[in-house]
Amino acid sequence: MIFFSRKEYNSEKNGRIIVEKFLFDTRIIVNECFEAGLYLIDMWNNAFKRIPKGFKAKNILILGLGGGNIIKLLQKKYPKANINVVEWDEVMIDIAKSLGLFSMTPLVRISHRDAFLLLKTMTEKFDIVIVDLFTGPTPPAFLEDETFLSNLKKVLNQDGFLFVNIYNHVSFLSSFTKHFYKEEIWKFKLNTLALFKQIGFGSEEKVLPREFVDMRQSKTFLRGSFRTGEILLEKGAIGMRQVFGLLAFEYYTGDNEPKLKPFKGLRLVIWDRVTSDYKPKGWRQMIKGFGLSTAVVSDLSGDDYWKDWSDTAKRYRNKWDSQTEYKIEKFDLESFVSYYLKFGRPKETRNKSMEALRHRFNLNKESLSIYSLKDVMNDKIVAGMVFIDDKEISQSYYITAFLDKDNAPAQAGLWLINNWFVNCKEKGIRFANFGPVWTPGQPKSWKGFTEFKAHFRPYTLKYKRPLFRFLFSTKES
Repeated sequence: MIFFSRKEYNSEKNGRIIVEKFLFDTRIIVNECFEAGLYLIDMWNNAFKRIPKGFKAKNILILGLGGGNIIKLLQKKYPKANINVVEWDEVMIDIAKSLGLFSMTPLVRISHRDAFLLLKTMTEKFDIVIVDLFTGPTPPAFLEDETFLSNLKKVLNQDGFLFVNIYNHVSFLSSFTKHFYKEEIWKFKLNTLALFKQIGFGSEEKVLPREFVDMRQSKTFLRGSFRTGEILLEKGAIGMRQVFGLLAFEYYTGDNEPKLKPFKGLRLVIWDRVTSDYKPKGWRQMIKGFGLSTAVVSDLSGDDYWKDWSDTAKRYRNKWDSQTEYKIEKFDLESFVSYYLKFGRPKETRNKSMEALRHRFNLNKESLSIYSLKDVMNDKIVAGMVFIDDKEISQSYYITAFLDKDNAPAQAGLWLINNWFVNCKEKGIRFANFGPVWTPGQPKSWKGFTEFKAHFRPYTLKYKRPLFRFLFSTKES
């Protein structure tokens, strides 16, 4: 058995390339930097742990081949995925193939091309994109180029993940943050890496405005969300208690630890943290994947609330002012219910959704707004939407909507959303809360509406994993 071997190659693009084999480690070294080896395997294994377990990648793009360690890891994680690799150095391609550090299956395609030029013409979409471009320790200057970043944005799926390895050139990341939402930046020994997502799908697009209050800290929202129960008004976090015999459930949302009221009996207390990772003594985390939620909210503080919308959304908004075929007008509850029972999605929850709407209407009739979109020519209702205003927290939240797909124009949904925003502005309400968004592992039928929400460039609020604790007392003290 040969314990150590060393071989050198000359490349016009990368210069001297050294391949060393030591026991079970095969290292590729360019200008004293590793481009393959156990260090990089550990680094990318660490990075890929940030992808949710339920996420299914079908199409993957890797910019920069190195020795192919990334390919091997992805083949193990996503055995049915197509893996597309772009590498500008033919010598590096030959070395990687000869070393056999990954399986060259029909699902793997390696293109001998310049990544900057290839992205200009690429039309495919990818679930995972990895930027790992180096000549030794130096990434190419075009990583800061607006054209490259715009083209990179076009090939990343709306719910996709973008990983960037920047080594120690941290300044390059500022260019990426202008085009993508920063999910996380971290250090792995000598390397700095970052995870980005598309607009509307990051964990925190920007720092939450100081004035923002989570809607579950609103008495109006809580009373409308629960049929039974007692609202607990305590410092720390507003909560809701529901009692079933000798067992009680309590729910709290907020970054401050809830101050728990006395209760005689057994109770399960669940605490949803909004942005804080603080875990006080006595609390335990829910298991992974339990109760995590993500919501998107638009900040309407500026006069030109539409300035950051997608080009499509801006175009549809402008069309509203010039058209006369449709109009938006107030709608009564029972008429909305009748249309929703016919056109609402998903079908299986129509009745429950309308029961919940009636409950909210009975509690907050004055705060509930119902609108319809009417085809003026034939006097036909083609879409409708309900939202509720909560001036206490300067927030309006979306409740539900319906759409007659056979008769509604393509702009119908956007026109109703714009009407919602205009209403908020007129009432002095700052935040429009779209509610939860689709995340991997949830029903695919939810995904379309989530992609629609992204047109309005809301900031994304990804709740921390809930904490819980069981408490028992024989007396109320």
